[in-house]
Order: sequence, then structure tokens, then C-alpha cells
Amino acid sequence: MPYKKQQPNATSALCGKMIASTEAQFGVTQLTAKNIHQPIKNPLSAKWNFRVSGPDMINLMKGFAPQDMDDKWMCCTAGPADQGLIRVRMCRSWSSNEMVALIGRVTSDDEAAIAKEGGEIVGIEWPAPEEDEYDPWTEESSKEFAVGFCRHLLECNLEP
Repeated sequence: MPYKKQQPNATSALCGKMIASTEAQFGVTQLTAKNIHQPIKNPLSAKWNFRVSGPDMINLMKGFAPQDMDDKWMCCTAGPADQGLIRVRMCRSWSSNEMVALIGRVTSDDEAAIAKEGGEIVGIEWPAPEEDEYDPWTEESSKEFAVGFCRHLLECNLEP
């Protein structure tokens, strides 16, 4: 059964445009473009290579929809696109601003195959610091955030 790329929930509206810099940064081509409300402005990126188990990859791809106004975060995944790429968007729920994005790869768009084989994370993106920003995102803080976010909201154990 093919993986359901658009989940019927509030995060569907966010799943969209794959940022072109991802192609150049991670050496991929023909990434599918869709719409997103607020992608990362001036993203910085780093390679981050590790395997993700099948059940964790499924949870990662299914994302998280806010249940009420107290939920400050949401997550959706675009893809898999050409070459099996996915983009896991961790966004603020009220503004729809993408804060951190994981770039991953799966070998199939079939949910059963993904559950069996898993996938890999190949990179991470975060916003470049703004002038005089009090507590800017860094590569280290972005990775720590992604691991905690995935553990607590997606029930996904990332082990880089």
C-alpha cells in the first residue's frame, strides 16, 4: 500500500514546497515542489547521516497535528519525492513558521516497505541568526531540538 503523502489533518496545509537549496546542499535533483506557508528564511544546513528504524520512520513521516491552542508545535512531511527524499517540517502551530527541517531518504513510497526497511536522515536545516538575536538557532541546538521534538511529539527515537 503506498504511503499516504497527505494526512487528513491540520498539517496538510503546511506540507509543500521543497526548498531548492536542499537539492544543492544534499546532492539531489528534481525535488517535487508544492506549497508551504512559511518556509525557513535564510536557512543554514548541515549534513547529518544516520539510520532510522522502520517504525520510527513511519512515525516521523506521519507528523503531528496540534490538538488545541495549547499545542505550540506541529510537524508534517513532504515526499517521498524523486530519489526517495522527504522533508520533515517542524513548525510553530500558530504562525506556521518552519523552524527546523530534517531531510531524509526512504527507498520506497510503500508504507509496508518503509516500516520494514526504515530510512535515513541525511541533513538538517535551521534559520540563520538575525542581527542582535538573543538566542539564535545553531547546528547543535537544532539537532538537540529535533531529537527531543521527535521523541516527545512523534514517538520517534532518533539516534544519531
